[in-house]
Amino acid sequence: MSSQRKTKIAVPLDGSEQVLSTAGVKAAYFAVALGYLMGVLAAPHLTVVNFLAFTAIQVFYVVIFRWLSKDNVSGWRLALNLGMLTGSAIVIGLLSLAGVYWDWLPYLVTAAVYFGVLSLRTAIIAGVLLYLASMVNLGLIYNLNWPSLYPSSFTLLAAFGFIAAFSLVLRLLGVQKERAEELLHQLEESNAELKQAHEQLRSYAMEVEELTIVRERARLAREIHDTLGHYLSILNIQLETISKLQERDPARAVVETAEARRVAAQSMQEVRSGGTIDAGSAQCGCGPAPNEHRGFGPDRSNKAARQRV
Repeated sequence: MSSQRKTKIAVPLDGSEQVLSTAGVKAAYFAVALGYLMGVLAAPHLTVVNFLAFTAIQVFYVVIFRWLSKDNVSGWRLALNLGMLTGSAIVIGLLSLAGVYWDWLPYLVTAAVYFGVLSLRTAIIAGVLLYLASMVNLGLIYNLNWPSLYPSSFTLLAAFGFIAAFSLVLRLLGVQKERAEELLHQLEESNAELKQAHEQLRSYAMEVEELTIVRERARLAREIHDTLGHYLSILNIQLETISKLQERDPARAVVETAEARRVAAQSMQEVRSGGTIDAGSAQCGCGPAPNEHRGFGPDRSNKAARQRV
C-alpha cells in the first residue's frame, strides 16, 4: 500500500481503482432494487407517507451511488459522497421503525463501496462502524432485546465479511486488468520502436552498401587511371624510338612498331579486365617491374632502348 492509501478517507486513490467494476455496480443495483421491493412488499404497516419517504431515500441512495461509480471524485467530494451514502443507508434501515420492512441490503452495498474506493485499513474501520450502526438499527427494531439478536448479528457479520472479500477480489482484478492493459500498451510501443529501429538499420545498411560500391568504383577508376598512364608512358617512349629509327634502322623500327601495337592491345585488355597489371608483364618490357612503384614511369628495358637510340 502506498502512503496515500494509508491516510484518511479524504485522500483520493487512482482513478482506475476509484471507479467500481462493472460487475460490482450491476450487483449493487440489483441488491438495492431487491431491498426496495422487499421493504415495500413485506412492509407490516405501509402507508403513503412511509412509502414516499422510503422511495425518496432509495432514489437518493441510487443517485449518490451512481455518482460514485461513474465519476472520478476525490478529496473532500469523495468523503462527502461516502458520508451521504452512509447516512442514506442508515435512514433506509431506520425507516423500518415507521412500518416498512427492514432493508439491510444498503448496508452491504455501502460496505462494498468502502472496500472498492478506500484503502484497506480505512475500509475495515468504516466497515466495522457501519456494522455496528446496523446492529443498533436491528436492536431498535427488536426493542433492544439483545439476546434475541445474536443469530441475526452473526448472519449479518458473515454477510459483511463476504461483501468485503468479494469487493476486494473485484478491486484486485480491476487493478490487474489495468496493469495488463498498460503492459500491453508498452509492448505495442516497444514493438513500434523496434520496427522503426529495424527500418533505420536497414536504411543504414543500404547506405553502407551504396558507399561500398562507390568506393569500389573509385578504386577501379584509380587502377585504370594508373594502368593507362603506365602504358601511355611506354607507348610514348616507343613512338619516340620508332621516329628516330625510321631513317637509321627501318627493320628495327618495324619491330618497335609491332611492340607498340602489342603494348596498346595489352593495355586495352588490362582496362577491360579491371585495370590491374600482372607481374609477368614486366618481364617482357611492357609492364612495371616488380620492385618499381606503380605509376607513369617506364621500366628499365624501355630506358635502355631510349639510351641506345
